[in-house]
Amino acid sequence: MKKKDSGRLFDNEQSPGYKESMAAFFKTLAPEHINRWDNMDYKKYTDLHETMIKYLPDNDWKEEIRNPWASALAKKMIWRVFKMAEDELGQQEQLAAFTKMENDRIKGIPLFTRIIDDGARTGNESDFDLIEEKPSEAMSVGIIYKSDQTIVMCALCQRDPNEGKEHIQNILELYNQKKEQKERSDYQILKDIAWASRAMHMAHHWRDANGRTNITGFVNEELIAAGFSPTILPHGPEVFGGQKTLNGLVEDMLNGMHSFIKEVDKQSISKLKRTQSGFF
Repeated sequence: MKKKDSGRLFDNEQSPGYKESMAAFFKTLAPEHINRWDNMDYKKYTDLHETMIKYLPDNDWKEEIRNPWASALAKKMIWRVFKMAEDELGQQEQLAAFTKMENDRIKGIPLFTRIIDDGARTGNESDFDLIEEKPSEAMSVGIIYKSDQTIVMCALCQRDPNEGKEHIQNILELYNQKKEQKERSDYQILKDIAWASRAMHMAHHWRDANGRTNITGFVNEELIAAGFSPTILPHGPEVFGGQKTLNGLVEDMLNGMHSFIKEVDKQSISKLKRTQSGFF
């Protein structure tokens, strides 16, 4: 996936204010802001989200998305609809990712559960009807419609508006515990970052800008804090929603680091050429 404007970091929807917010975010990763690299907590997570929406147009929608979606009347939110992979290996990876997330417990609460339906998807209401028929205590649910191979990802917050906040706090607490383990390999560091990012993305705390916050923001901040290059993910944030295993996400992060370094080199060469042109 290539974009002419690298500043958008592969933003498919060309969202208003996205590029400016990304520039503001990366400025916070400069050495003078190194105190931000301490362990992430809910307040810092909220501050990160605010940075990601800073340059959105000032309107009612911007005010709405400053609050978690769970504070609204709706307790279920569809946040991703996609097709099963067409190739067998791709399907195996998706199913392996689902199985792992189903077995993942965050303070005893399943990260994910899936519902299999033999029919085809007919609309949002049918999705919610299926969830009502098979209530779940999980943070998220994936509905797989076998007839048309459609997967619908939903975030769940069924008890009270504070539940979503508790999910994020618990994920960050577990992630910070992983960071405190001594002598982690580079691979384990990357895998832990991928785990936390995916868990927060599945919980889908905000009404908008979850991908920017949980993936573009959190992943890059943690990569730089751990001594790695930032990454421009080759398949965007979508793969953190159940389309790849943790190993697959680590692979994307590594490939994206190479893309970031190449982009920096390209910009540096371009700047050097402009400078040199002034001498002739």
